[in-house]
Amino acid sequence: DEILRDQENCQLVEADNAQSLHKGLTSVLDNAVFRDKIGQQAHDDVQGYSWTSRVQFILDHKKLSLTNS
Repeated sequence: DEILRDQENCQLVEADNAQSLHKGLTSVLDNAVFRDKIGQQAHDDVQGYSWTSRVQFILDHKKLSLTNS
């Protein structure tokens, strides 16, 4: 499962290519709807990568919990 997905939660550009970087930055800066869409999606996507989420994932697989149930 890829973390970064072009046009979904980021704007990928070609490595070592200034023209590609310029084009990518311009497309994000000039399009508020696109910028807001990928920004929100990126924010939503990273929630599963917090330390709390990672620890809970580990504990869930060990049948434990962060809360004292």
